[in-house]
Amino acid sequence: GVKPETAAPYVSLLYYIKNAESISKGQKDASELGVRALDDFTLEVEMERPTAFFDKMTSHYIFAPLPKWIIEKYGDKWTRPENIVGNGAFKVVEHTPYSQVVAVKNSTYWDAASVKLDKVLFIHLENNSTGLNLYKAGDVYTMQTGSIPLPFLKVLKHKKDYRKGAVFTTYFYSINVAKEPFKDLRVRRALNLAIDKAAITDKLIGKGDVPATSIVPSGVAGYESAKGETYDPEKAKQLLAEAGFAEGKGFPKITIYFNTSDAHRQIAEAVQRMWKETLKINVELQNEEWQTFQARWENRDFDVCRDAWQGDYLDPNAFLELFATKSPNNHCGWTDEKYKSLLDAANSEPDREKRMRMLKDVEQMLVDEMPIIPLYHYGMSYLQKPFVEGWYENLFDIHPMKYVSIDTNWKPELNTASTERRRQ
Repeated sequence: GVKPETAAPYVSLLYYIKNAESISKGQKDASELGVRALDDFTLEVEMERPTAFFDKMTSHYIFAPLPKWIIEKYGDKWTRPENIVGNGAFKVVEHTPYSQVVAVKNSTYWDAASVKLDKVLFIHLENNSTGLNLYKAGDVYTMQTGSIPLPFLKVLKHKKDYRKGAVFTTYFYSINVAKEPFKDLRVRRALNLAIDKAAITDKLIGKGDVPATSIVPSGVAGYESAKGETYDPEKAKQLLAEAGFAEGKGFPKITIYFNTSDAHRQIAEAVQRMWKETLKINVELQNEEWQTFQARWENRDFDVCRDAWQGDYLDPNAFLELFATKSPNNHCGWTDEKYKSLLDAANSEPDREKRMRMLKDVEQMLVDEMPIIPLYHYGMSYLQKPFVEGWYENLFDIHPMKYVSIDTNWKPELNTASTERRRQ
């Protein structure tokens, strides 16, 4: 996966391994990668520098072993159901893009006796109304509520099927710091201070999202996130005036870009309204299909754009490393040598408590420089049939189907009170 011809999207996660970055950039041969098998049961990984969190990173799928012989035989067609070879509890037997994936129990799995389900269908639904209808009809047993409109969510929250939890993900706006007037920190701070994030999470989204002032969500043991500025419209006006745009005069018309989604549009409309009412600036909205939007991201061809990031492993570095270099994922383009050196020093620190304090200082620098506007930390909500067991909410929203089962003896609970009334 580290060879340049594979163009692996998450290859940067491997850069902590000795020579991985040089190999991915074509500067060294793959044989020089710092990974070797010492024997049939021992793998040695040599790092570029001390990396205290490397063990947490290995849960990411880029570290998963792949069948070399199958890839060499089928090339880029090796992932097709008729060709793919895996080592999990289930194997894919059908994949219809934008429709469904069908997986069946893998009889050769090492712990097949513990796998309860024989078959699993993963259904792709673009329309949440369709999903709700399928769920009500009993054709779907679990489903994320996703972007279901708030009025529906308010009703669903009172149902026994409703589940919710936190996700290790932050929704934010990236600011193009290479453009005027965003080069001025006062402008960036003003834009942030003028957004009532609680109104967005509570009144607009309503699925348990938490207003954010920093990039790292809660959930990392021993880590306390940095603190940023909260909603303060008067201070926002003052900062914009100090930057030379009192009452919005002279401020150029700017555009918020987002990929096509009702939820993204509603959030953008709310921010547009807040900036207009508080700062008196003109803001346009532009939605784009995913591929067009992704190209705009990578080319940094925007003023402000919708952004989000889910940590790939349970560590603050999963978020903080985004801004250490001008990587394709660093859409705002902000970098600082001091920031990078502080982050490198923290990640080389073997003492966990000290490292967490150092990482907080790194995050505080990002918060103070404001190249992004954190809006909220994701909440996750979903519907789950009461007879489904072994499916639990978690920070990564990952659900190993090995542990999921159906309680075939489950029966609906009787409403005792209503039964007694009928008897009378």
